[in-house]
Amino acid sequence: MTRRAVWGAIGVCAVVIAVVFGVLAVNAHREPAGPDVAPAQAAASAVGKLMTFAPGDRADHRAAVQAALTGALGADYALRGPDVVFPSAVASKVTMTVDVTDAATVEHADRSARVLVFARQTVVVGDHTDSPAQVGVARWAWMTRVESHWLLARLTPVSPQ
Repeated sequence: MTRRAVWGAIGVCAVVIAVVFGVLAVNAHREPAGPDVAPAQAAASAVGKLMTFAPGDRADHRAAVQAALTGALGADYALRGPDVVFPSAVASKVTMTVDVTDAATVEHADRSARVLVFARQTVVVGDHTDSPAQVGVARWAWMTRVESHWLLARLTPVSPQ
């Protein structure tokens, strides 16, 4: 092997080593990708819409709630409205407002996510506006991605195991 070939091989090795270390250095300083907050944000919005209702709600309010739901919950809401959330809500003229205080994704897959939602709930039954019931609630929101939108598929209470 000639000297020129040896120096050429050494030069090629040096360039390869420099490129490898350069790529490693760039990757070491790159910020890691943060968690996908879209399911939690969608869950907070959907739960707030679903659990906020009054006897005089207009059709556009129900349509906005329906647009945030999918699956069996969406079909059940289309038939029963607020009774899905609070049994006999329509007959009892219940007014419920919910302020979602926090939501966090616990499990996440490509097309589904489970989100833990915390909220402050105020309930007034009928004309008893002088004595609203206020309570903190926690719910599991089961989200399903339909095309590019996260929709609420199921909502269950958080209970001790």
